[in-house]
Amino acid sequence: MTRGAKMRALDHLVLPFIDLAQARDWFSRLGFTVAPDARHPFGTENACVFFADGTFFEPLAIGSAEDYARALEGGNLFVERDEGFRSHAPDAVSAIALKSSDALADQAHLRASQLGEDRLTEFERDLTLPSGEAARLSFRLAFAKSFGDQTPTVFFCEARHRLSVDRSALLAHANGAMSITGVDFEAGDLERATRHIEAVFCCEAQVSPDRGIVFDLAETRVTLAPAQEGSDKAALRVAAVTVGVDSLSKAEACLTGSDIPYSADDETITVAFPNGDGRLVFVEEPV
Repeated sequence: MTRGAKMRALDHLVLPFIDLAQARDWFSRLGFTVAPDARHPFGTENACVFFADGTFFEPLAIGSAEDYARALEGGNLFVERDEGFRSHAPDAVSAIALKSSDALADQAHLRASQLGEDRLTEFERDLTLPSGEAARLSFRLAFAKSFGDQTPTVFFCEARHRLSVDRSALLAHANGAMSITGVDFEAGDLERATRHIEAVFCCEAQVSPDRGIVFDLAETRVTLAPAQEGSDKAALRVAAVTVGVDSLSKAEACLTGSDIPYSADDETITVAFPNGDGRLVFVEEPV
């Protein structure tokens, strides 16, 4: 870990979909509560799944091809990374967002280690409150340099608005989901990937007898394992995401009759993501 750097906390994971209807259907059948669709000014749209610990999934689709193309031409880095991942990577998770209270400071910290991009992405979008009133949300994103074409983007997400949004109705999930508790990476070059994760996530690698290389973020455990034989040596990919639930029986009850294949044992339930390679794993967490 870089001296003086603050350990990072996960904000959300981005999952690229062809359209949000597919994402909404899949997450709903798994027992998740899905937020209403929301549109970015640069052509993408999302339908998020929020958790009580402040983390969330962001299923992302292209809602306006015209706005998306215009943003690409204008050098919007968020859209450039999204387009590049959709073109090159077969995986389910395209980006990892870390919480930021000052994206400019995070950008400066990354650039000091030759790991930060010069460009930021800043945007605002409208939000309709439960009362029916309109409000505006404002964000600033600072990006780490890419590890490779088939690697999820890592960026720091600063919410610049003072508005506190009441999402309590979106935090109750039929499957008992409470948080994103783990992100499991695979890499062809473990040494290079370890250095990259340590520097960008501001965490130290530990060797676990049963889980390989482990990095503890503020609230989330990240692991790193060797890529499967024949994989791209330059790739660093998310192989699995773990969600903590208050009851595995609740999660399995949602899957029963859902037509979604899954595997289960005494400690986990595992489902394949529908939008690319990768697994979603449910584990029971103490309440």
